[in-house]
Amino acid sequence: MKKLLLAFTLLFSVTTFSQLTPVILEHDFMYQAYPNKLLINPGCFDSIQVKKDDVLIPKATVNVNGVGRVGYIVYTSFSTPVKIVVSGYTNGQIASVDTTYYKIKPLPDVLILNQSISKTTGAQLQVSLPLEYTHLSCTYSILSGELGGEDSMPFSGNKITPNMISKLKPGKKVSVKLVVRNNSNNHMNLIEGLLEIVP
Repeated sequence: MKKLLLAFTLLFSVTTFSQLTPVILEHDFMYQAYPNKLLINPGCFDSIQVKKDDVLIPKATVNVNGVGRVGYIVYTSFSTPVKIVVSGYTNGQIASVDTTYYKIKPLPDVLILNQSISKTTGAQLQVSLPLEYTHLSCTYSILSGELGGEDSMPFSGNKITPNMISKLKPGKKVSVKLVVRNNSNNHMNLIEGLLEIVP
């Protein structure tokens, strides 16, 4: 009876204190409205189960340094911390549970990369995250825009034609407002900038 009790005690200790390898993310936080990549080392467990705020997350292929790996994609629309629960299974039974909370940060603002508009060729506008964030897997499309202030000229897409600035002199700066869409989550933003008129 003592041997049986000792064996049960040892089994309970292993089940209670054996922890999964910690969650590995691109950062030690998550971005709001962004496909956050989640990789987990299953260690010695037969299988693992991952939940975000008590909702099961399906496996997905995530790109890590150009290599596709089995992982998880975590989205969150809220600014409150996200709870990630990883359960490890051995012989069909839960052997370990690891719970981690991650803070949420908004994505950085998108910038207009162009600095000028040519009176000869116009401009093909481009937008991007700031240079230090270009490692994030976000691409953006320019849906429409508006050039100028009081006598503003609307346009579609990302092309500004020379005739739109025919009355403006080189050296003058003109304001531009753009509606851009984040291609990974279809969220839209309004961004503004100043462009210099050049010959």
